[in-house]
Amino acid sequence: MSDKNNEPKDNSNIPILNGLNDSEWYRRTRIYLKSKDLLDVCLRQVPADATPAAVNKWNKASCKAVSFISSKIDPSVFIKVMDGDTMEDSNLLWEKINEQYASKTAINRRRVFMDWVAIAYKGNLNDFIKKCCKALVDLALVNIKIPSDFLSYMILGKLSDHTSMYHLADSLAMSTEATENPTVTLNRLQNYARHLKSKQKDSAEEHPNTALISSSSSHPSKFVYYCANGVHNPLNTSHKPSRCYIEFPHLCPMKKEKDNQTPSTHLSSTQELMTSTGFNEQKTQIIIDSAATYHMFGEISLFTSLKKSSPFIVSTGDPTSNLFAEGIGSVSLVIEGKTLILNNCIFVPKISHNLISLLELFKDSIKIEKLSAERFVIKNCNEIILSGKITNRLMTVLHQPVKALISVGSLWHQRLGHPSNQVVKTLGLPPTSETCEICLTGKSSLLPFSGSFDKTQHPLKCVHLDVVGPISPSSNTGLRYFLTIVDQFTSFKTVMFLKTKSEAFNEFV
Repeated sequence: MSDKNNEPKDNSNIPILNGLNDSEWYRRTRIYLKSKDLLDVCLRQVPADATPAAVNKWNKASCKAVSFISSKIDPSVFIKVMDGDTMEDSNLLWEKINEQYASKTAINRRRVFMDWVAIAYKGNLNDFIKKCCKALVDLALVNIKIPSDFLSYMILGKLSDHTSMYHLADSLAMSTEATENPTVTLNRLQNYARHLKSKQKDSAEEHPNTALISSSSSHPSKFVYYCANGVHNPLNTSHKPSRCYIEFPHLCPMKKEKDNQTPSTHLSSTQELMTSTGFNEQKTQIIIDSAATYHMFGEISLFTSLKKSSPFIVSTGDPTSNLFAEGIGSVSLVIEGKTLILNNCIFVPKISHNLISLLELFKDSIKIEKLSAERFVIKNCNEIILSGKITNRLMTVLHQPVKALISVGSLWHQRLGHPSNQVVKTLGLPPTSETCEICLTGKSSLLPFSGSFDKTQHPLKCVHLDVVGPISPSSNTGLRYFLTIVDQFTSFKTVMFLKTKSEAFNEFV
């Protein structure tokens, strides 16, 4: 009696088997039975050479196992698995439960796979991760084999359907390590979920998302909920979570600044580090970056040739915010009076600074020399190819802008196939004010031809010929052309059928 009372109640976390939680129930029950020395009687029959005392002990353990298992199954499951034989034998009961819910039959495999396909992200990342973990265990339990990297991409694909998770899923999909197997993918997502939770907790403590607006005694007080610190407040119903400008600032429409408005002087520490003389120099400044994998430029005027492409992602240090490149081409820079051509440069319109990749420069035999505390040069075969200065711990390049030989508007007019200025403006490009001779020639028209020919005095003085074809389908004998001959004086007409155009002269002669 005392032993029963002192037995720890460690089976409360085992769920009731209802046919939908079989994998969790199977694992938890197996662990519990093993801790109570009851798993052996469930996995096999009593040994044939067992002594009467051992058989008696085995039967008692089997009864305990049957009693425990029957207390952890739903009535609907109880009816399916419990009969006269399984009531007396824990091994038969365990095998019947496995056959019903954990076997590799087509019904179970279909059920498990459809449950996996039905998993969708509904705004709660932790809940999504738990469902994916359970589904992966179920797939392994019924021996459904799917390549590990394919499972990882399926998980990220389920996330990418949601607007708030698109950039995260896309950045993870670009990482070979993160998509190696689903366990690593889910671990990355779990780390991101913890990061969001700590971020929300800190923002709630430092700057609560709720403001109380006081009012007079004649009107009740009103609570107004707003979003802050880069996090959407679920209590704020004035907009959808996917359209929150605080959490997704890139969705916020740009405001036009007035001409007389002075730029804000309240810059973050990062902005102060990256700028030296103002925002206008950010776009024209070129920085040598040891972490950039390619040369990246945001000014299209620096490109001497550019092959446009569909936008592709450029990963940054922040996995939730990526840049988009729109083409690859060559950039021309004037350094120390000499022109430097950089190939395989990526056009990234929204990049804050133009970047020269040090890794790309290392493809050649280069040498970096420090001339002074603020000046440096980069040489290739003792020839200076780049020179610059060190500003705010950044290596910036000193270059002279290359001036175009023709106006930008005229260049776009030629590249786009000579459209009108109205069409060019709709594309957001500068129109041209120059006169295009090609357009004038192409749009000019000739006077109509005379409707009659000069008179002839005798037959065959003027003969009109015309070859028509090829005609599809050809005739049964393979004829695909015909030659028409008209004598202008007599108006005599004849037609000759040809297999090839080269036969026309011989037929006429």
